[in-house]
Formats: sequence, C-alpha cells, structure tokens
Amino acid sequence: MIHINNLFKSFFNTTHEVEKLPEYNQKAQTQNERVLKILTEAKTHLTPAEVWARYCKYYNSKTPITSIRRALTTLTKNGRLEMVYI
Repeated sequence: MIHINNLFKSFFNTTHEVEKLPEYNQKAQTQNERVLKILTEAKTHLTPAEVWARYCKYYNSKTPITSIRRALTTLTKNGRLEMVYI
C-alpha cells in the first residue's frame, strides 16, 4: 500500500529537519497551489522565470526560483501540469 503523503510529497527534506517537516511540507503545498493558480490564470505558456516573477509580485514574496522549479516539478509529476517544449 502507498501512503498518501508519499504520493503527493511536496517538500523534499534535504535539510534533514524532522521537527519542522510538517510546517515545511505545508509551505511547499501552498507554493504548489499558488504556482498552479498563476499558470491557470495566465492562459498561456510561462517559463519558470516568468512564473517566479509573477509569484514574487502577486504574493509580495522573495521566494527563491528554486522553490518555483520544485513546485513545477512536483505538479508535473502529480499530473497537474504538462511540460511543453516550444
């Protein structure tokens, strides 16, 4: 049996922090939802840098572009996005 949390894992624990893992996972999940919203509202193809710029502007955030790339990868692996090559 596959545990549901492993199926939709958003945060990749490269910091090896166990205590804050639920908090970090929730933050990553929120980023995923925001990235998906930006792409849905754009109704056009966006590069990771374009998604990042809109994310920082809309959410008054200094989120690193690596977090946006992680969200895009997670959303693609979960079947929520499809990568296209133009």
